[in-house]
Amino acid sequence: MDGILADVTALASQGDVSKENVTDYVRSDERTIALAAMRGEHRLIDPDVIVESIDHSQSGMEQFYALLLGNEGWPLLPPVTKRQVVQLLSVMVEVARFIAEGTAGAVQAQRILDIARQEGTLQPSPSAFTTVRVAALTATRRDDLQHGINAAYVHGCVCSDCRTHQRIRMARNRD
Repeated sequence: MDGILADVTALASQGDVSKENVTDYVRSDERTIALAAMRGEHRLIDPDVIVESIDHSQSGMEQFYALLLGNEGWPLLPPVTKRQVVQLLSVMVEVARFIAEGTAGAVQAQRILDIARQEGTLQPSPSAFTTVRVAALTATRRDDLQHGINAAYVHGCVCSDCRTHQRIRMARNRD
């Protein structure tokens, strides 16, 4: 697969790949090939494809190419896309560890975050969704709640008492 992607990148850099070709690759679920073409010719960059491939990649290679392209094409991305990428990577790398440390993807993700920090204008502004997502991913037993009741689980406690209570409650509701 690496050879095919390298060939696509080379063809795009020679001008042999059009925006329509990239659109066709995306429509046919060949986003990795589309990303390789964008990497070869940055005028083909589609910011939505980069964000989608980082957040909902169909393979590790697709996510890696999206991160690589995001890093190489960072100056060309619109501010709204930069903010989306920073928010995604802040959660995926720094909080949830969805991108494994030491991998090539993690290196690219960290480079993007470093560039964003250097710019100083792209501090992630957490949306309500991101805040809830981060809270859920980092939740631990909370000492300020009574455990083993629905209210504790709803407020984000995921200790074994609260999870057990929730499983029992859900089983009762199914009957």
